Amino acid sequence: MEQNPHYHPTPFPDSRIRPEIHSFRVDVASSLAFVQFLKIVAATASPASLSSIAANHLVDSTSLRGLAALLQALPNLRTLSLNGSHSAQILQEDLASALPRLRALTIAGLIIVESTPRGLMNPTWESLRSVAACPIRSVQVLILRFTLEGRRLEDSSIRYGLALRTLDWPLLDAVLDAYANVVLELELDRPSLAVSQAQMAEILRVVENVARGWMSERARQSVQLRVYW
Repeated sequence: MEQNPHYHPTPFPDSRIRPEIHSFRVDVASSLAFVQFLKIVAATASPASLSSIAANHLVDSTSLRGLAALLQALPNLRTLSLNGSHSAQILQEDLASALPRLRALTIAGLIIVESTPRGLMNPTWESLRSVAACPIRSVQVLILRFTLEGRRLEDSSIRYGLALRTLDWPLLDAVLDAYANVVLELELDRPSLAVSQAQMAEILRVVENVARGWMSERARQSVQLRVYW
């Protein structure tokens, strides 16, 4: 049988070459699943390839102990985003030494906007106390992202004042002592809202004014405030 001169057999993959995973996101998972995935990445993929992790709403905290040691196996992790009730516990780990190349840290939370001051729905502010007390020196930007959620979002400064009052605003000054670049993002959740562009623009203006009213003069000068939907 004549051999095709243009045929070149595919080389057998080198078992020493590990696959690359550049980023991953965990939504509504157990802490065990989150930790197990990190272990799988460290054992089977190239740990140096992972640069971004987002962990949203870990439903328990039974397996978070020793997390810093796992993160330490990811030498090029640049961005970390945490959202949910266990963010503070994750940040209590020795992340400063575990993540020497971390550049961006995002801490997210949910604020319920109602006629009563129900306010913050998870201990996001506890996470800020952790990063303020034990700053990660390599972080160049700290992003605080809060989603404002409610059945009715009106242009009422009273309603937003009650909701935003639940935030520990003086803690922003302590965070500024630890991080030079702080961004505060307030996002309006509007999947079920039937409002016009003009109405939404007015709501955004009210939220921004209320937030700036709660800030100290130092925070107003230093914190980058973003209000959007």
